Amino acid sequence: MKMAGQAIAEVVTQSIEKQRATSAFDSRECTVCGRIIKALELIHPILKTPTGRFVLPVCECEIERDIYQPVRKAQGLIDAKEALRMFDIDNAGKRFKRCTFAEYEARDGNERMYSFCRKFALKFSPANKIGLLLWGEPGNGKTHLAASVAHELKEKGFTAVFQSVPDLLDQIRGSYNRESKISSLSIMDALLTCDLLILDDMGAERMNDWVEEAMYKIIDGRYNREKPMLITTNLNPNPQKQDEDLLGRIGKRMYDRITEVTIAIENKALSYRQEAAEKRLQKLIERGEDF
Repeated sequence: MKMAGQAIAEVVTQSIEKQRATSAFDSRECTVCGRIIKALELIHPILKTPTGRFVLPVCECEIERDIYQPVRKAQGLIDAKEALRMFDIDNAGKRFKRCTFAEYEARDGNERMYSFCRKFALKFSPANKIGLLLWGEPGNGKTHLAASVAHELKEKGFTAVFQSVPDLLDQIRGSYNRESKISSLSIMDALLTCDLLILDDMGAERMNDWVEEAMYKIIDGRYNREKPMLITTNLNPNPQKQDEDLLGRIGKRMYDRITEVTIAIENKALSYRQEAAEKRLQKLIERGEDF
């Protein structure tokens, strides 16, 4: 990509060739602001004397429209693509590479959530307005199913951003650093324009004014654009006790938008981790081994 200064120089050169004036009395109207631009006499670059040749210069408004805006737009697209690559499911870690529908273990209590997620991925369209809110006890497979949806959509050519909420907030904070390769605006653009935004572990973040405002901008931006979200949480979306349910943790503004545009589905299965720990303990007992 050419530097803005080089591009401006080219525009000025083209203007000299295409918009020659015949006298100092010539003028033209700026195509952007309508300002009347008067002819300027060219000065000899070496002798520094008038040449008797006149040109109609380019207005600053036209330079802004023809040079700066396209440069900013092109750079923004590059940054947004880089942000999407950063949030791709394949960059989430080795553990998530195995999180597919084929590898999902069906157990008592998770059948309904599996069925909803499978159908959601199979019938997905960017025009979908309604997403999913997966909730239940920690470690019972919600994240696995969310990642499975991301893998499925990627295979179909859709853009799905998959990110845990605490990690996402760290990424946004890091973008404020001058040395960051990706700006906060590019991150936000990726979050708001992707086909599906998957937010894992909603409510796990420590809430403060900055976190609440940052998350609200994301949720509200998707809501206003009528773009779907898939959210997982360990918190009950049905109002219970302050700080023990989703409403109490994230606040009414976000809660109202999320519950309006998602279908809440509970995963009633026990924790994989708890079951695995119990199986390991049982094997030790059966072998008569000590700790």
